[in-house]
Amino acid sequence: MGWVDRVAEQRVIGVVVERHAIESRWATHRWHPGTVLLEVPDAAPWTKLGEEGAVARFYAGAATLTLVPSEAESYVYNLTSRAPQVWVILRPRAPAPDGRDVELESVTVAAGEAEVLAGGIDIIVESVPMPEEIAAWVAAFVEAHPAAQNQFKRKRSKHVSEGKAMEEQMKAKRDDE
Repeated sequence: MGWVDRVAEQRVIGVVVERHAIESRWATHRWHPGTVLLEVPDAAPWTKLGEEGAVARFYAGAATLTLVPSEAESYVYNLTSRAPQVWVILRPRAPAPDGRDVELESVTVAAGEAEVLAGGIDIIVESVPMPEEIAAWVAAFVEAHPAAQNQFKRKRSKHVSEGKAMEEQMKAKRDDE
């Protein structure tokens, strides 16, 4: 989101994450986003929702999806992909007494923002399928805020280097003499 952007629309959604047990000498588990919820439940953040085999599901909390006009092109890219996504960003933290070692950072539907964030070493950026209701909301936003038109690119004028300019000046002096 650029500094000239104004927040156009926001929507609060719930996020469910999964802790997968793994066999490794470096870690005992790995966190993955599970799904996003259209409504925020009455449950407290990090409420355990259930456990099935090696996977425990938790309601991680509420997160705000923010749509801004400058990201409209990125939203279109996401919506026109085979499977539109919501990216969930989790940040590692010091282990809590309950064993949780991540926190919910944010969510986004901007493919470009997710790509930039995925380059970070210390965060988890993974996607879940975008619910149809959220896809319709994003599509309506894009329709109301079309992507910026391709900017006109000027042709550069021929560049004259200093050396070339000096050479031409000297030649002009010689011709005058």
